[in-house]
Amino acid sequence: MTEAKLARPSGNGKQVHTDGRALSTAHVVTGNNPPGLPPGLTRETVPARHLLPVAPCPVCRFRKSESLALPRIMKSIRTALFSRLASSVHAALPACAMLVPVLVTAQVTPVNLLIDNSTVRSSGSYTYYARGTPNVTSENPNDGIARWTVPFFPGSNSYSSTTDKDAGATVTWNQNFGVTNNAGPISFTHGELTDGVIDSTSSVSGYNGAVNFEKGFDLLFDLGGLYSISSVEIVYSDAINRRWNTADTKQSVWISETFPTSSSSLTQLGSNEKATLNAPAGSLLTFSSAESIVGRYVNLSLFMSTSYDFSSNGQNGGRIFEVRIFGTPIPEPGTVAIWTAFVSLVVVAGVRIIRKRNPSS
Repeated sequence: MTEAKLARPSGNGKQVHTDGRALSTAHVVTGNNPPGLPPGLTRETVPARHLLPVAPCPVCRFRKSESLALPRIMKSIRTALFSRLASSVHAALPACAMLVPVLVTAQVTPVNLLIDNSTVRSSGSYTYYARGTPNVTSENPNDGIARWTVPFFPGSNSYSSTTDKDAGATVTWNQNFGVTNNAGPISFTHGELTDGVIDSTSSVSGYNGAVNFEKGFDLLFDLGGLYSISSVEIVYSDAINRRWNTADTKQSVWISETFPTSSSSLTQLGSNEKATLNAPAGSLLTFSSAESIVGRYVNLSLFMSTSYDFSSNGQNGGRIFEVRIFGTPIPEPGTVAIWTAFVSLVVVAGVRIIRKRNPSS
């Protein structure tokens, strides 16, 4: 291996390095120079081991990059690579910011919000609303009732009966076709339709008098906030004296971000479904669509085989055991902003570290 540094004569006769620094007298050679050296130059008497990159000369303080050409080449390559990396990170930053909302909202599997989401379960409620059809017929006692204005509690058409009631509430639709003032929302923590139980002691029926001439009523769920809703299940049965409308495909589910005041404010989830005659307890009506719908209110538009005028015909309407609403939370705008800022700070910090280690990049 050739020496890393050669000496040349200076103007005053002293031996100096090629970079102009004076040589120590210990470095001047009195013997023969190695063959092939240009005339007028002498080699340093630094031991050969000091010319290797493993240890700099203790007298001349040579650096590795000054000892061999290879380290200088490697430094140039490293600088170029870091420069490209920094440019790539800068270019990727906008894409990272756009990806953050997708990552934040991503959920593996929708859950039953009424049972498995603690926020919904503690604050949400549902309400039975009587439905009228104005001027359908003079014998319809519910003429003139606007939808979602008159709540009621369901139950058997026999006041002595304790079955089919919800949360122990007294039947509020009376023989005079009016409702008492105590009818209203039922919390998810107390309702029969949200207790996770499917048996004869935890079902609801009895909508006589609270339906319109087509024997329909509304069951409105308030989730307490916006959620992305993918499907709804109604656990039901159909039996003697507890009949659904099984002749028509009329059962449907609708979603709204605000409290509904008309059908135009609702978006249908999936399509109409048909209840099955003599369906056993635990049967399902399922409503779903390919795209989830964002909303707070979920309205079940249900049609039964029952009496709109509360006559004693034994038809109380079909039993409902449970309602399940599957969905995922919608992140608050502040959450997305925080994640975006966090990713941006991490990327910027990485660029600064790269530049600090390689100022030329």
